Amino acid sequence: MGIPDQKPQNGMNIAPDGTISELSENFIVSATGAVSSSKVQRTTMGNATVESCVADQIKKIRFPAPQGGGIVIVNYPFVFKNSED
Repeated sequence: MGIPDQKPQNGMNIAPDGTISELSENFIVSATGAVSSSKVQRTTMGNATVESCVADQIKKIRFPAPQGGGIVIVNYPFVFKNSED
């Protein structure tokens, strides 16, 4: 299971002028493998539209159900960089 390869929507400037933006996302994988919540934990991006988009995409991911039941709490770092650099 991986995170889907996503391209930013039009108008989403995720890393202007060659800068690197970082976003840490906190999400919970439920006992069924569905993501039950996703939220920004820490960011240097300063772009609420992109941050919300990342959280929404994570909510679409389906993981294998955790072994032994229960939930899994994940803190995942994303690093965004202009691909033209």
